[in-house]
Amino acid sequence: IATYAEVADRTERLAKALQRLGVRLEDRVATFCWNSQEHLEAYFAISSMGAVMHTLNIRLYPEQLAFIINHANDKVIIVDDTLIPVLAQVAESMKDVEHIIVVGEGDDSPLRSAPRAKFHRYDELLAAETPGIEWPALDERAPASMAYTSGTTGDPKGVVYSHRSTVLHSWG
Repeated sequence: IATYAEVADRTERLAKALQRLGVRLEDRVATFCWNSQEHLEAYFAISSMGAVMHTLNIRLYPEQLAFIINHANDKVIIVDDTLIPVLAQVAESMKDVEHIIVVGEGDDSPLRSAPRAKFHRYDELLAAETPGIEWPALDERAPASMAYTSGTTGDPKGVVYSHRSTVLHSWG
């Protein structure tokens, strides 16, 4: 259980850590996570810093997962340690992923075949940062998040949500 203030603090730290790893405006940061506090922090940090939050469906076939990661040009993947065996099935084909951030203490060695990725632990990244960040002023039409279909009629298809559309969907 965390307070809003604690989530805000950790969100700022995650955004700063992602910036230190080279994540810039409109870079795609994927998550392969269960619903958790860390996943919530990622939702806020990624889109608030101007990057694009890309949730990966944990139930997809490996071929579809690999296609989506590469088609989206994901730069970073945040993965729950319990899902490492699933993501490891496509590690060798993740050609553009530069960083893999593991939530939890589980063994990340099955992912080590990712050709370009450097590995990090979520809590260690946050611990290396201080709270406080100057959030950028983002255009409401800028991309905030993206998702893909399950590919039932050919390859999966992506959709991008703007900050504006997210607010409008919330109001709806």
